[in-house]
Amino acid sequence: MKRRPDFLCIGFPKTGTTWLGAVLRSHPDVFIHPAKEVNFYWGMVTSKRWYSPYLKNALFRPLVNYNFRLKRNTWRRWKTALKKEKKSLWNPAQWRMLLYFSPWQTPRWYSNQFDPRQLSGDLTPGYLSRYTEREIEKLINHNPEVKIMIRMRNPVDQAWSLAKMTHTARNERGYAGTRDFKHILDECLNHILQCETKIKLWQDRIPPANLHLSFYEDFQKDPKAHLESILSFLDLTWPASGWIEKPIQQKLNVGKEDRYFSHELKQQAAAKVLPHLSKMEDTFGARIVDQWIEKTRHLASPSLPQVES
Repeated sequence: MKRRPDFLCIGFPKTGTTWLGAVLRSHPDVFIHPAKEVNFYWGMVTSKRWYSPYLKNALFRPLVNYNFRLKRNTWRRWKTALKKEKKSLWNPAQWRMLLYFSPWQTPRWYSNQFDPRQLSGDLTPGYLSRYTEREIEKLINHNPEVKIMIRMRNPVDQAWSLAKMTHTARNERGYAGTRDFKHILDECLNHILQCETKIKLWQDRIPPANLHLSFYEDFQKDPKAHLESILSFLDLTWPASGWIEKPIQQKLNVGKEDRYFSHELKQQAAAKVLPHLSKMEDTFGARIVDQWIEKTRHLASPSLPQVES
């Protein structure tokens, strides 16, 4: 029996994964899980003992993710998925919704979360940055044929956007010590600057035909061409015109502005990142790295007007 999902988008955060999920969800031949980020493989990385991942999922994850699972967007997406199904007492989408709230989350549970009649995907950006060699091997053993999509962005813009989101979310939840935006930005920068090493771990273990690397800058320049390359990787055709006209033209999951977000901090972040960019050319190619270097130099220069991202 074929393991689901057919593809994973594993990272990075703040590179347009929400936009990608919205667009692919509107494709008639694609099923994107209503939660977007199922986070199943978090439970696969706890221990070498076979029972530990499932015990962790069964005992702890429902408590940790309960509020996440009740998010308004998740329920709205479930409602949309239910409307696509035939009106019957127990259609497949209803079964998947009930199974989604089950505390006992095994590989079979995960596979059953996806529609076998369509190309199915899970978009969980955190997988890329937090996985080690052993955990990647576990994922491959679970689903050897899965296709992997990786998305990248100028490290300064990505860290800035991620820090804004993290800062806002932590302060809204009332966590102590989260008002230091500079500290959060430094953490995000250090995290993202390890991206090259993380990506090489996946490149060494995933066949080239099953690995797709795309860039946020290409999406900004030409969303349609960018999407065509993704559809080609997934062996999908472009459907009838009009299927993505609305979501392809708009940004989703846009971060909030705050008085703590100063341009001086972004300038300092650009100066910190600049020496590292030239070393990334082997992984990301000269074309995209040259774009990153040009913009980062502009951001790091105090004599030039700042470029908003």
